[in-house]
Parts: sequence; structure tokens; C-alpha cells
Amino acid sequence: KTAVFFPLCLTWLEAASMSSMEDSTVISMQGVEAFDDPTEDYHGDITDDTSDDGRQTLLQEHEKPAPAFYQIEYYQQFFDVDTEQVVTRIKTSQWPLQNDFLDKIHNRGDLYGPFWISTTLVFTMAMSGNIAHWYATAEEDRSTWQYDFSKVSLAATTIYSYTSLIPFLVWAVLRWKTQTLFTLLDVFCIYGYSLFSYVPVSILCAVPQFGSVGRWVLVFTALGLSGTVLIVNFMRCLKAESLRLFWSLVGGIAVAHTGLALAFKFYFFEYE
Repeated sequence: KTAVFFPLCLTWLEAASMSSMEDSTVISMQGVEAFDDPTEDYHGDITDDTSDDGRQTLLQEHEKPAPAFYQIEYYQQFFDVDTEQVVTRIKTSQWPLQNDFLDKIHNRGDLYGPFWISTTLVFTMAMSGNIAHWYATAEEDRSTWQYDFSKVSLAATTIYSYTSLIPFLVWAVLRWKTQTLFTLLDVFCIYGYSLFSYVPVSILCAVPQFGSVGRWVLVFTALGLSGTVLIVNFMRCLKAESLRLFWSLVGGIAVAHTGLALAFKFYFFEYE
């Protein structure tokens, strides 16, 4: 939570500053329109109380402070997307050769899709893990078998930690070691959408007929789809950097993503 809290504070301060500048411009322009329009005849004294009240009301309307980071209104901007945008981003994030996903979402990223994809994955992983455990239980013991709710908390901890800490670390390296302009929200966005391929795979892995080999194929298919999208996008923005930084960051992304896939396979999709 701390890893996400500080960058969001920086984002809020930047947004508040830009909002203040825009409001000042709007007020100035409206003042020009109200008092310099040559097509209108002015009747009345310049000290008219009604005119002063109108100007005061106008100033009050445009001097509303930007919402603070602890207010719900502040986070609405991160969820301001429609269904068509979410579906398009899901499709784009599942195409391995799509290396411009970060460019398309730059300064227009969202947390709606990543949040619901991660949350859906938490429950499908927990469900698959319990089904796998039930099939692995001897038939004579199935009558006393109980649902393991700890798998829900473990899946949530694993997925939410991965989709928050790893993107933050990647963004930190990009922010202080390169000249790229991608924001923390952009990196959160691509990581969240890239995990969508694990949702259908987690459901299919609950089917025991696939067997051990079939589940390995499914897991590595999801790993290949999601991992390739991440790597080709970050390779594109790192091509002008040093080879040491290039391979260190790309290698770190690949290792972390592979570790997540193996954790899924050995803990949630293991029947033996």
C-alpha cells in the first residue's frame, strides 16, 4: 500500500497544480468576455452591487479545490472508462506482437480493468485450487473434505502484491534511470491487463481431464501471451538505453513473471 500511496500523492499534486493554472485561465478569459464585448451596451454604474455579486459567484464557482487523495472523487478519474475501452485494451494486451500498448494508454490509463481482472483471477485461482485439492483427495475421504478458504487469501496476497509492487519497481527504474515519460498509472495498467490470459487458463486447469501435461501447456501459454506483451513493450522504450540496463530490466520482468506462473502451477493447479 505504501508503494502505491506515495506515487499517487505525487500524481495528485501535479494534477492540482495543472487544475489551478487552467482555472485561472478560464476566469481571466471569462472576465474579458464579460467586460470587453463591444456588441453589448453597458447600463449602470461600474460599482453596481449586482455586478459585484455576479463576479464573486463566478470566482467561487471556479475556485473549487481539487479533491484530496483521501476523497473518493479523487479516484474517479482512474476508473473513468467505458466497456468498449476495457474490451479493446484486453484484446490489445493479449496480442504478443503488440508493442505499442504503452503508447496507446499513455496518460489515459485506468485502474478499472486491472482491478477487476485481478479480482476475478483471485476467485478463479482459489476455485481451481480447491477443485484440484478435491480431485487429489482419496474417494473414501471426500465425504469429510472441506473448502480451503486460505487459498482465497493467498491468491489475493499473491496477485495484488504482484500487480502493485512489481509495476512500482519497474516504474521506479524507468523514472530514475531512463528518459521515458510513462507514468506509474501506465505501468499499473499494462501489468493488470496482461494478467487476463490467466483467467480462462485458471478455469480450464480445474478440469482434471487435461492432465499434468495439459496444465503445463495452459500455464505456459498464459505466461507466453502475457509475458511477451510486457517484454516487447518495455524493450521498445528501452532500446535507446545501455545494454546493461536493457537486459537487467527485461530479465527482471521475465523472471518475476515466470515466478508468478510457477507459483500458480505448483500451488493452485497441482492435483498430485
